Amino acid sequence: KRFRYMIKNSHDVIAIINKDSTITFISDPILKITGFHPDYLIGKSCYEFIHPENISAIQNIIRQTIQTQEKNVIAVFRHKKADETWVTVEAIGASFLQYPAIKGIVINLRDISERKQVELEKEKIQLQLIHSEKLASIGTLAAGMAHEINNPLAIITGYFEIINNDLESPDVPQELAQKIQKSMNRQKDSIKRIASIVNGLRLSSRPDGNETKIFDVHKLIQETVSIIETIFIKSNIQLELQ
Repeated sequence: KRFRYMIKNSHDVIAIINKDSTITFISDPILKITGFHPDYLIGKSCYEFIHPENISAIQNIIRQTIQTQEKNVIAVFRHKKADETWVTVEAIGASFLQYPAIKGIVINLRDISERKQVELEKEKIQLQLIHSEKLASIGTLAAGMAHEINNPLAIITGYFEIINNDLESPDVPQELAQKIQKSMNRQKDSIKRIASIVNGLRLSSRPDGNETKIFDVHKLIQETVSIIETIFIKSNIQLELQ
């Protein structure tokens, strides 16, 4: 009586399956975990209630349990519920086939859905941390690149201003000055584009914060296009903003 009371009121499920994987005994807590009454399960194959993706692994584990005799073997799988959903359970099995009073594999079964959910949340947080660390590294690299690239760009821009002042001299032919000015304007546009791309890389590598603010969508689109348009130019594709 004491043993039956302990099994009935335990949070874990005690089950026995024979060599053919037929359920010969299962304790009452299975009703709470799966919604199936013990009487409904007894006499049925345990594979009827195991997720199809887990059956092959469980078959191997049962064979291993029989071969190793009383050595405990642990398995995690999805068990079918009465409402056609699935619950993740952990099973610890040991072979007692050689004992006439049992003649089966004794399995201790418990619901680990909450534990799996905690593990998934923990894994998600770890991935987010790794992602944040990578972004921080990229941000540091981008900031260094921005510094190294912006410095010579600033010098080039300064030289353009000096040349521009020289072009205002009456000694420089007007037609030549116009050609040089036109060429410099193209170069200035290229310099602005390079600076914009570098700045865009630096900003995009920053980890996302919780700050909410108003921003110019048109400017964001223009900056995005300036970063990716060289990819399309190589394929003779021209992007136009309207």
